[in-house]
Amino acid sequence: MKILSSNRIIIPKVAFSYAGAIVGAGFTSGQELMQFFVSLESGIIPALILTTALFAVFGWATLNLSRIYQSTDYGSFLRCLLGPRIAQVFDILISVFLLGTLGIMMSAAGAVFEEHLGYSFQVGVGFISICIALVLISDVQGILWLNTVLMPAKFLIVLIVTVLIVFMPVSSLVAPDIMYIHPEPIGQSWYMASVLYVSYNLILGLAVLTSLGAANRSPKLSVAGIWGGLGLGAFAAIIVIALINNWPTVSQYQIPMLFLASQVHPVVKLLYTLVLVMGILTTAVACAYTLTIRSMHWIKSSYGLTLIFILILAMPLAQFGFARLVHVIYPLFGYAGIILLGCLAWRTYDSF
Repeated sequence: MKILSSNRIIIPKVAFSYAGAIVGAGFTSGQELMQFFVSLESGIIPALILTTALFAVFGWATLNLSRIYQSTDYGSFLRCLLGPRIAQVFDILISVFLLGTLGIMMSAAGAVFEEHLGYSFQVGVGFISICIALVLISDVQGILWLNTVLMPAKFLIVLIVTVLIVFMPVSSLVAPDIMYIHPEPIGQSWYMASVLYVSYNLILGLAVLTSLGAANRSPKLSVAGIWGGLGLGAFAAIIVIALINNWPTVSQYQIPMLFLASQVHPVVKLLYTLVLVMGILTTAVACAYTLTIRSMHWIKSSYGLTLIFILILAMPLAQFGFARLVHVIYPLFGYAGIILLGCLAWRTYDSF
């Protein structure tokens, strides 16, 4: 990986990249937020506040510890954080998670192309794979500039769509004779839902932040984790507002935000489809980049060849389907991520 001068990696770029890695298909679709927060029905506000605080604090802690440890990627970071033996296990787990998430994003792209754009599933998988490769040709600058451009665009479009949804007549969104499905909340309490949501998302966030932090050792860079976490909280809040305003109608849909956008106007649906594709791309790029940087040490190959290998390896996973992959992969790593949160908290406290 090219080491970049401090004036080329600035706080907003890293903050956008942190948020962009997490704001993927599950986030922008509204499905994750519906399951973790809206389904709580009570405690939604404190849950969102806690989630925002955790994203901000642990984003800052990851960048700060990465600078202290002088880590070059998430593998070296984990060895300092957890010790060599436990780190080996988590190194493999995170690599599997990154590969699985990359496969989920490819599968999501295929689903969007097949269900909403009228093309085949494989066209969507191929399209997103080519986009990932094109973005990452320029190494770390590709992921930084992609998120610097797309994250504000995603936030603006989601904000516009949410405002339109909130101010629509509620009756126009309710289908007749509908049987509502109330999804079971994740966790037994609002604070457990928050912790689990942050824990599995931070696995990807940690991998991205340690890779980007390796290119810049400035102590000032740590504040990017705070800004990224606050941005994630704001992003989640505006989507949750739209879902709450139309609950429980949205509970029957796999992509509730796209359904709501379609009720406003076909053009609004097209705009939100664009947001989904952008969310898929930013998360997929983050996964591909961090996994490529880590895998170069294992397979002893160049950056370009390793990137192509990773993309080819993820393509078969996409064939299992978006919903099935999310159901299997995310809950498993949510509980594993709690260990990382605990270690990050302890090591940060111990560093003072």
